[in-house]
Amino acid sequence: MVQNKTKPLKEIYLYSHFKEFHSLYKNLIKFPPEGYDYNVPKTMEKLSPKPTILKFLNNSVKKIVNPTRIRELKSKKLELPERTNLIYSAGNLILKKFNWVVDCEHVTSFSGWDLNHFKKDKKHIEKILSSKYCKKIIPWTDAGKKTILANLNCKNFENKIETVNLAVDKKEFKKKFQNERIKILFITSANLPQDFYMKGGKDVFQIFEKISKDYPHVELIVRSWVPKEIKEKYKKYKNIKIIDKIIPWEKLERIFQTSDIFLFPAHMTVGLAMLDAMSYELPIVTTNVWANEEMVKNNTNGIIIDAPKKIPYYTENFIPNWRSAEYKKALIIERPKFIQKNYEAIVRLIENKNLRRKMGRESRKMIEEGIFSIEYRNKKLKKIFDESIQ
Repeated sequence: MVQNKTKPLKEIYLYSHFKEFHSLYKNLIKFPPEGYDYNVPKTMEKLSPKPTILKFLNNSVKKIVNPTRIRELKSKKLELPERTNLIYSAGNLILKKFNWVVDCEHVTSFSGWDLNHFKKDKKHIEKILSSKYCKKIIPWTDAGKKTILANLNCKNFENKIETVNLAVDKKEFKKKFQNERIKILFITSANLPQDFYMKGGKDVFQIFEKISKDYPHVELIVRSWVPKEIKEKYKKYKNIKIIDKIIPWEKLERIFQTSDIFLFPAHMTVGLAMLDAMSYELPIVTTNVWANEEMVKNNTNGIIIDAPKKIPYYTENFIPNWRSAEYKKALIIERPKFIQKNYEAIVRLIENKNLRRKMGRESRKMIEEGIFSIEYRNKKLKKIFDESIQ
């Protein structure tokens, strides 16, 4: 009898200082590269700074002490399972003398997304990234990679930096269209109020207000936390449906499948929502900030709108400015030209059925066959893991 001598999977220890992984890591865990498996801690509690440490880090102390540095010290004593081959760190620099790779949104991710701490810690960050134990630096986007190259002295680790795009799985469904109704969809967090303005929620309602006057057969579906004053203003609109709570994925999936246009006038970095919309064969209307143009090719799978000039999107060297008071204040300001440009883009898709369906098919193709596919991402990750473990 011939025994099946299948090689055991190599284990990647997935490390995070948060109590729970972001949804993008759930996707990563579900679809590991060939020959690998992710070892996921049952709880992030033991990997986070103790509450007693965090308690004394009030706002005044945090200006001096960077909590991220405390997390780095915790990583030095990280206890790894016996069969671990490599550490995959979710944005946190590692001090443990064990081979590791780290992903990031952009360069200040390494300092808790705090620009002041980043400026103080640049030499420290450069030293750790230059370590022989740091094998790869994996920004999610080319925009993220750009911030690393522009803001750090990368001479000792530039060869380690490689973009690995976010990815979502392809969806097995046949798109069904309802010719008598056109549905516009906007999705962001249902429990993070700040995301509403940062991802263009205020703009969405103003854009649709214009659309509704000229195209009463068009509907708007909003899955997001929505301010009371906006709910009150638009409560008489029968063609607006607001879902302001977490709903089962099956219901959300049905909404994706039956929508026609994904409106995402975001004023910040992209998330998985846009990729999900693409996977459900939707044309995208979004803004040319940060990495949005990496996902949406203008007039191919969507329409890109010029970002409002009055919003200070970046600080220095392309570093996002999304935590500043001036940025948050600018999100509230009226921007009629921006609203009009979005209106015109949506009208173009409403009036041209063939165009919106063609763009939708291109969106889906980019997910199933392009750089945002699971297969493409895993091919890159497998190569990175193979080289890092040698």
